Amino acid sequence: MNTMVKKDSFEVDFFELSFLVEACIPPTPIARSMLWHKVINKFFHNMSWKERDDLLSWIKENGSFKDSLESGDVDCLLFNDRFDKDNQYKVVVSYDGGHDEYECFMHKGMYMVNSTTSIIDEYIVSKARMEIDVDSSSYVNRDV
Repeated sequence: MNTMVKKDSFEVDFFELSFLVEACIPPTPIARSMLWHKVINKFFHNMSWKERDDLLSWIKENGSFKDSLESGDVDCLLFNDRFDKDNQYKVVVSYDGGHDEYECFMHKGMYMVNSTTSIIDEYIVSKARMEIDVDSSSYVNRDV
């Protein structure tokens, strides 16, 4: 009998993660690109705001990242927008009679839930910019 166990996690420290992310700065082959998007869409949620801010600061020092941002590389812009503490929003939507709240980031004028999903403006009931204190990982909502 063949039994496969799928593990959804592994341990790396911040220093190791930073080097892995740096090695995946776009444009890169598909496997590295997949990790880059996993950092944006999944690993982001497993990090404190201090770790997110430190990772963005680390990556912003890389010349390839700077060049890719300047040239408008969509994947680098997504990473920058996702990890920028001053670009985070709480958005309340009304859909099918219910209300849901999402933590989003602004990208190209859209409120993004992740790198591929945005919120349609007509469903937005309210939005507030999150003022984040990276040292305590707390935030205050400010209406926009």
